[in-house]
Amino acid sequence: MSNEIPADTRRTVNHRDEMRCLACGAMGTEIQHRIRRREGGHRLSNLMRICTTCHRKVHAEPMWAMECGFTISATWNDVNTEAYPLRSYRGWLTLDDDGGFHVIAPRSAPPGAVMVFQAGEAPPEG
Repeated sequence: MSNEIPADTRRTVNHRDEMRCLACGAMGTEIQHRIRRREGGHRLSNLMRICTTCHRKVHAEPMWAMECGFTISATWNDVNTEAYPLRSYRGWLTLDDDGGFHVIAPRSAPPGAVMVFQAGEAPPEG
């Protein structure tokens, strides 16, 4: 898997996210892989625009990032990134591999109330 995000994929992410950080709504200067690129690749549901401040926080506070859906543990085999919600400035939403998104709950909803996992199963503990 190449480390470089294909140009057409990058353009689609930029358009979908309106060049804004999905976490806070500021100008999105970077693209975040929700699952490490070697496991999740460059699928559109695995990519999100993010600002430098939020990107630093994602790496500094991994539990927060996972709770908000900005990162997804690669140890959860076959997790469906299209079904895994993230807490965006727009509300809780899912990203699809066609370049769209679906708001599924208000931003104020608690994470446990909106987590939807592939086949309806919760991820393993630990």
